[in-house]
Amino acid sequence: PSGSIKIRVETIDYFLRRYRDGLVEDAEIRRTVERELEAYRKATEADRAATELVQIEMGRVG
Repeated sequence: PSGSIKIRVETIDYFLRRYRDGLVEDAEIRRTVERELEAYRKATEADRAATELVQIEMGRVG
């Protein structure tokens, strides 16, 4: 009986470690995606502002 309990404990320990590693990896992926998304938003906003500025300048000239 003590051998079976030891095997169960080891199995549960293995499962929980793998589960935790998966959660950590998911969190890292989520942070990476959030950083990339924020960079994309900033680039898009800067591009939009530059486009509006060009349109305003063209309106003054034309």
